[in-house]
This record gives sequence, C-alpha cells and structure tokens, in this order.
Amino acid sequence: MDDILNCDGADEIWSPEVEEAFLEALILFPSLSRSKFKNQDGKLYNRNFLISSYIKKKTRKIRTPKQIASHIQVWKKKQLKSESIQVRFE
Repeated sequence: MDDILNCDGADEIWSPEVEEAFLEALILFPSLSRSKFKNQDGKLYNRNFLISSYIKKKTRKIRTPKQIASHIQVWKKKQLKSESIQVRFE
C-alpha cells in the first residue's frame, strides 16, 4: 500500500488525469468576484461544485467541493513558489 500512496495520499487523489481535468476546470470557471456561477440549466452553483462536477464528468472520479477548495490553496502556493524561483533566476 505504501508504494501506491505517499504519506498523505495526495498522489493518488490528484492523479495526472484528475489534475489535468482540475486545471481545465480552473480555466472554464475562473475566480471572479462573484461567488456563484450560472450553469447551462440556468441554476446558480458554487465554483468548487462546478469544478467537482467537471472532474467527475471528465474522469468519472469524484472530488468533493471541499477537496477542490483545499487543492486550489495548495496549487496557488505552488504557483507562487514557482514564480518566486523564476524571478530569482532571471
């Protein structure tokens, strides 16, 4: 089991396939000042719910809106760290 999951299980939860769908969803549902998005059915939905639904539709794997929120925070920190490293080397 240890070879499948790292100590926190993040590699298994965010496999390359799920990560790709997550990144596509971030583009489709950008962070805007409003907290709800209107879907094709005309109803208002939370951004993390829509990202979760997109991942399920694309990969058939379920990620909860709470998992999405947590992953967005981790992803943003990685992006900021990456940008900081790039600035130092330019």
